[in-house]
Parts: sequence; structure tokens; C-alpha cells
Amino acid sequence: MGVIFSLMLMLPLAEKKLQKSISDDRNNTITEMNELSDILRLYNLFLKNEVGSNNKKGESYFLKDYCNNFNKLDKTGNGVRYALFDMTNDGIPELHVLTDISYSVHTVEGKKLITWYEGDRYRRPLNNKAILGKTESSETYYEYIVLDNKGEEVFSCAFAKNQRNICLFSNGEDYIKLSKRKWEKLTSPFLSIGSDKINWKNINDKVEWTELKGK
Repeated sequence: MGVIFSLMLMLPLAEKKLQKSISDDRNNTITEMNELSDILRLYNLFLKNEVGSNNKKGESYFLKDYCNNFNKLDKTGNGVRYALFDMTNDGIPELHVLTDISYSVHTVEGKKLITWYEGDRYRRPLNNKAILGKTESSETYYEYIVLDNKGEEVFSCAFAKNQRNICLFSNGEDYIKLSKRKWEKLTSPFLSIGSDKINWKNINDKVEWTELKGK
């Protein structure tokens, strides 16, 4: 009888805790949806050239500023692509934009669009969230960059090889000359990283809710 009585006293308390838990979960879900909605809106406005992205100096630049000649883009948006990919490990993908002259990454802080990273058009994100640059002329030149969650560089190295198999490598200091075999062994960990997780789309393909939420 005493056990039953104790259970009857505990039941209302348990119900209150359950209702509070459900309410907290609902509020958290609503907050998350509102945050994602703000991010979605800013990403799409930036791709329409209707809102700017602030760099680390506080200067705001629109999409057209990341292009060589924005006015000459055709109606399909040819020359500008975007992708959604999480570089900061917060579960929310950043907006990656590739134009005819630049590659940039944008995120949202305090309901404002922020330029998290900017480089030339020869750079691309990798599956491991590093960035690889590659340019080709008389030699093939690579630059491998690792950034922290604030977009600050924490590691970089550069390496190159020409048609005569002269192989060079640098970890921030002067280039050193290596044999082809040593160069391939040293650079293989960087060059073997794929980028198939990054899905590039045409600028006129609107960023969808499910795409942002599902990343």
C-alpha cells in the first residue's frame, strides 16, 4: 500500500518533468529551424547578389565583387557555382562559391554573412575539410592548406613538379629538391584525398531547406 501511495505521489512529478522535457525539445527545434531559416535566406540572397558578405576587416562584398565581369554572366549563371559543405564541424554547412577568379567560403555569424575564407579560383575544398590549390603552366604547382574553425591557417605546404620531373617541396620555408620517388611518397597523403563529398551546383539552383538541413 505504501509503495502504491509513493508511486501516486511521484507520478505527477514525472509527468511535469516529461512535459518540461517535451517543451524544451520543441523550443530547441523551433530555435534551430529559425536559425537555419536565417542562414538559408542569407545564402540565397548572396547568390542573387542582393546581400554582401563581410570580410575580417568588416568590409562588405557582393557576389559581383568576386567575379571578373559579373554583368557578362549568361542567364544560366554560367561561370559561377556553389556548394554546401561543413568546414567548421558545427553541423551546419558553409556556402562555397567558385567564380571565374575566386573561391570563397561564407558562413553566418550574428545574423550576418561572413567571409570565412577567400582564395583564387584554382583552390577547392577536400573531403577532409582542407583546401588544395592546383595551377598548371610549365610546372604543376600545389598548395595544401588546413584551417581552424575560425578560418585561420594552422598548416600549409607547397609542392611542385615540372615536365622534366624536377620535384620541389616546401613546408613554409625554402623549397627543397627531391627525387621523384621521394616526392611522390611525401605528397601522396595530400593528393590522394578526394573531393566527391562536395556537390557543386549552378548559381541559379536555389539552396533548398532539405539540402541545408541534411548536410
